[in-house]
Amino acid sequence: MATRVEGMIEDHDHKKKYDWDAWLDGGKWLLVHGVDFEVSPGSFRMQVYQAAGNRGLKARTQRMLDDKNRVVIAIQARPKTVPGPATPRAEVVADQNPTP
Repeated sequence: MATRVEGMIEDHDHKKKYDWDAWLDGGKWLLVHGVDFEVSPGSFRMQVYQAAGNRGLKARTQRMLDDKNRVVIAIQARPKTVPGPATPRAEVVADQNPTP
């Protein structure tokens, strides 16, 4: 039977698998399947979007083949567009001198 305990589970020397802070710095990065990441390219792209969202960023990805016929995922992150103040609409002003 499961037992509830107090406190958080300690993270013992857990090394981050991917260097998201570097890869999501706004630069364009090419990441090679089997070299930079091991999961399927589709799964990796989803991880890119998730990591970017967790940092308040939006990511773009593109799948391609390099000159060695390896799958490469190109990524680039950018800040999410922050909506500015609403543009005021022109007020309709009644004609001051209506024609009869």
